[in-house]
Amino acid sequence: MDQNLSKIVDLISLERLKSYEQVFDTKSENELLGVYFWNIHISSLFFKLSTIIEVSLRNSMHNAFSTKMGNTWWQISKLHYSSYSATPDHKAPEVVRDVRGYFKAARNTVIRDKKERYNLELYIPQDPEVISATVFYVWELLLDKEFVGNNLIWPANLSKVFKGWPKDKNASELLQIVRDDLKSIRDFRNRISHNEPIWKAYGVTDDSLAIDYLVKKLSTMENILKVISPDKRKFVEAKGLINEIKASLTTTAIASFKSF
Repeated sequence: MDQNLSKIVDLISLERLKSYEQVFDTKSENELLGVYFWNIHISSLFFKLSTIIEVSLRNSMHNAFSTKMGNTWWQISKLHYSSYSATPDHKAPEVVRDVRGYFKAARNTVIRDKKERYNLELYIPQDPEVISATVFYVWELLLDKEFVGNNLIWPANLSKVFKGWPKDKNASELLQIVRDDLKSIRDFRNRISHNEPIWKAYGVTDDSLAIDYLVKKLSTMENILKVISPDKRKFVEAKGLINEIKASLTTTAIASFKSF
């Protein structure tokens, strides 16, 4: 291995690269680094798709909820839940407290950013700014059964938020499926954000199994985007992102990175 490649390996660490060596049967340090950079490449593509899903979901929810509840629909006086009781000692369930906490944190983030970037004191965040500052997880929480019932956000907004809602699923079934899929996507994106091998999973022992694992992740992401908006799903495909991911999930693509 030449000196420059050796320096790169030192920066990544051999420990981290060891798993790549075992699964992708690399024959040299050059091939090892190639597979490592393939992981970076495919991670960046998946990150784009996960971002599209997150933005599409939160905007779809916000647009639907704000129509009847106003732009600040997440406020205590507006976002009701199934186990609410008017008794003085009633305490909102954890999921409801978490939702409130995340929206408060998003508002505080906007205020802090305005102060740090523009030295603005006592800034009052605009509603779209609060929405865009929320974490992915809060939208997953809003699918909880606490928000399902008469005069609650579900199922009243189901067909408005999920325009590709499969009609063979009732509200509770669909919300649970979507929530499970979103958790899977969020966990997957966290691996990307922490520069982890995104193909790494139980039972993945060679490059074909790594590809199979990532193809299933892509399928989950495609399906959830289609449930949110079939038109958005078609648009993303037309722009080539999905085909670019598929083209990168082949042994040929991995081989090309090995030989860079």
